[in-house]
Amino acid sequence: STDKAAAPINLYGATKLCSDKLFIAANNIKGARDLRFSVVRYGNVMGSRGSVIPFFLEKAKTGVLPIALPQQVIDKMMDDARGGNHFFTISLEDMTITLPDGEKIEFDLDSSRRHNLLEGLDDIGLTLQAESSISEFEAKRKLTTPWLEKA
Repeated sequence: STDKAAAPINLYGATKLCSDKLFIAANNIKGARDLRFSVVRYGNVMGSRGSVIPFFLEKAKTGVLPIALPQQVIDKMMDDARGGNHFFTISLEDMTITLPDGEKIEFDLDSSRRHNLLEGLDDIGLTLQAESSISEFEAKRKLTTPWLEKA
């Protein structure tokens, strides 16, 4: 785990720290190429400073949908795009990508995320779906805690 590389107390952590530093040092020898070498620590730990989870959650809110595809499919898509066949059809309803040659590739998607995208629901839209329950709760709250209304 990367916590051992941040403040190594043994050889295992020290080798991780060394590999991180070597990887970052590649930025000094990349030349004019448009590259940036970086290391992610705690990338999959929610709430940690280095977590990539908030990045993907924010992307999902803007309609960017990361999906996982097998490497051979990605290679085929890149070859098609380089050859000028860069029109792919993506069906959120069917959860498929249709390649220029007509081949359909299926992808997985969380059912709630799919539903929200198909219905155009953001955080506010999801909240408004519970409007009657919220109103009912507020009415009961006014009766049970009237002193909160005076504030």
